[in-house]
Amino acid sequence: MSTHSTRSARLLGAALSLCALASVTPDTARADDCRDPSQLHGDPLQSASFVVVAAKQLYRIQDRPFAHIPTGAKLLVRAPSGVTEADLHRAALCNPGTSSPLSVPGAQLTVRRSGDLYELHVTADKRSAALEIQQRAAALQR
Repeated sequence: MSTHSTRSARLLGAALSLCALASVTPDTARADDCRDPSQLHGDPLQSASFVVVAAKQLYRIQDRPFAHIPTGAKLLVRAPSGVTEADLHRAALCNPGTSSPLSVPGAQLTVRRSGDLYELHVTADKRSAALEIQQRAAALQR
């Protein structure tokens, strides 16, 4: 075998080894894995340990013709100590109640920390779903 073909064979072997290593994924819990034993149980938006401090309707502005298009709602939630953004996100996605804004078909969730509160942005692409989210969010404050 010539030196050139030996080098080519070694490079090919190294490339195949790297491809095999790259295809192995680490065993980590996903944010939407509802089987995680550390998750919170029950709908956090309707739980006694979580307090919905405020709900605000979210809109996007359309330039021409000028209009406010509903996109969903922002909920300010006070969580118990020790609860992280990831915990709240997982619990909200895994356990939405039937009257929760999160159970509206097409609802999307974003969780952000805001001081000692959490902002839950529940949005939807369809106008009808966004209006339903806004109605359900307003009902949580009562």
